[in-house]
Amino acid sequence: MNEGLKKIVETMIANESLVLGVRNVTPEEPEYKIGDEPRNSYVYDWEAGSSSVELVDDPADAEMYDYTCTTDTKITDYIFEEDVEGAIESIEAKIEDNRREYFGNDQILVLGYRADDAAEDDEDELDITDGEVVAIIKDGKMEF
Repeated sequence: MNEGLKKIVETMIANESLVLGVRNVTPEEPEYKIGDEPRNSYVYDWEAGSSSVELVDDPADAEMYDYTCTTDTKITDYIFEEDVEGAIESIEAKIEDNRREYFGNDQILVLGYRADDAAEDDEDELDITDGEVVAIIKDGKMEF
C-alpha cells in the first residue's frame, strides 16, 4: 500500500470536508513543491475551441478561472465508509486516467476544501478553490 496516499486518505477521513483531484502539469507552470497552491486554470473559449492562453501572445494576458481544474478522484464514498484501500485504488486509477487523457507524466494531487463538480462539459472534472499540492508525480514516481 502506498503510504503517502494512505496518509492523504486518512487525513480526508478525519476531515470529511476535504476533496482531492489530480491535475496534469503543463509546461508553463512553475516547478511545484508540496504545500504550494496550484495555479488557476485558463478559461476555455468554447467558440474558439481552445484555451484562452492559446488565443493571446503573452500567457500573462490570458483569462483565468479563480480555481484549478482537476480530475475528480471519485473517493467520497470510500471516505465516508473509511475504506482506505478502496480510496487508494480509486486515486491510482484516476491518476492513470488523467495521464492518458492529458498525455502527461507530470501531475499533482490537489487537496482542497472548496470545490465544484458542475463542469458543463466533463463529469470527471473537479474545480478546486484554495487547493494545496499534496503529491507530485513525475515519470510515474510520487513525492509527498
